[in-house]
Parts: sequence; C-alpha cells; structure tokens
Amino acid sequence: MRSLVLNVQIGEMGIDELPSAARLHCEAFPGTLLSMSGYATVQLFLRHFIQSRQGIILSAKCDGKLAGYVCGAIDRSGFLKSMVFANCLRFVPLLVWSVIRNPKLIGMIFVRLKSVMRSEEKTKQTWGLSELPSANLMSIAVDSNYRGGGIGGRLNLAFLREIQERGYTQAMLGVRKDNLAALRSYEKVGWKIVQQNEGGVIMTIDITESEIHHRLADC
Repeated sequence: MRSLVLNVQIGEMGIDELPSAARLHCEAFPGTLLSMSGYATVQLFLRHFIQSRQGIILSAKCDGKLAGYVCGAIDRSGFLKSMVFANCLRFVPLLVWSVIRNPKLIGMIFVRLKSVMRSEEKTKQTWGLSELPSANLMSIAVDSNYRGGGIGGRLNLAFLREIQERGYTQAMLGVRKDNLAALRSYEKVGWKIVQQNEGGVIMTIDITESEIHHRLADC
C-alpha cells in the first residue's frame, strides 16, 4: 500500500491546468466516449466546469504537478444541457472528426446525448428514486503515480466542503458496479449505495451526519 502523500495543495482548477487534466482524464478513463473523442474534446468538457456557475472543479497538486482533480455540478441535468448548448459549435466538429477516425463512436454519442437530454423525472423513474440531490459528483481522477496516497479521498472531501459552502447538504454520484476500488473509496468517505442496476450504482451522502460533518470541519 502506498504511503500517504503529504505535500498536496487543493484548490480551484485554472484554465492553464486543462491540458494536464485532459491527459489525466484520458489515462484514467480510456474506454469512455469522452476520452475516445480526444484531448481537445475533454478540455472543452472540463472548461465548462470552470466557466459555469453551476460547475465545481478542484485540482490537487504535488510539487507543482497536477496529481488529480474532482469535478461536479449543481443540477447535473441543467449543467450538461447548458454545456451542450453553449459549446455546440465547438463540440460538433470535434465529434465529427472523432467519428471519422472511429465510426463505432456514433452509437455512443447518441446514447450519451439521450442521457444528457433526459428529464429529472425520467432519471428518477429509471433509478426508482423519489428525489435527486441537487449536487452531483461527476468525476474523480488521480494520477497513477499518486494513487493509494489518499489524494482521491481528500479531493472527495474538498468537493463536499465546496457544496456545503454553497448551501447544499446532500450529493449523489454514479459509478460502475465493477469499479470496486472506486466503490470502496467512496464508502470510506461516507457515501452510501441507494440504488443499483446491472451496470451501475447510485450513491448519496448527507454531509450533516455527525462523522462527515466533523471530517469536513477538520479538512
């Protein structure tokens, strides 16, 4: 087991960090539509978290090098729709070029667009949930050189601290059912599984619970 990484600075991600964050994303999630669409598409995606008031994106640096990041949003559905509409003219040529290089991506693109445009009510019906927390943790990525050093957990807590400062007390996330390392990491922080299907798991967290509240006060 890797020892705890001590020299870590966590703060809001800057525009200048986007190229490194895009490379990290593609290395951490190689089989996803976003990664397969190329660095430029990933940078455009991550940039919206910086530019949108609904977005949250924090980076972890070790000795000046990007070691990881976490991103999420308030009102995930509205955030993603605004991303598509605001960047449509930039996304289209990038995705067209990606499809030319890999025609198999076209099916993945339509599935993703359908998911983005899905209403909140439809999402609740799909997962069998009565309510959806407003805050949504969408991605955590840690450089392979720093994994196991506690950076993911600290980014997780930093995200929760950010939504707490914005006045929210609950959050949700989705993770693949076979991503056991991520599941264990989230559960260690205090996330709980509330629903699952064949491929995915929905987890939520209530940051007013005493143990989590105390951890946020200390971080």
